[in-house]
Amino acid sequence: LQTWLLPVGINDQAISDLIAIKIEYILRTTEEATKIYKWLVPELQLISPKMCCK
Repeated sequence: LQTWLLPVGINDQAISDLIAIKIEYILRTTEEATKIYKWLVPELQLISPKMCCK
């Protein structure tokens, strides 16, 4: 972690909170992407069976 990028006086708890928020965001977007992907795959398979995942 590059401490010079952080505001002066920031503590470990604040950093932990930021990391937790970031992870939560990544998980949420991954979940959304998975839903979209699950919806898209059957559509793609209809268009081209060769594109089907094995």
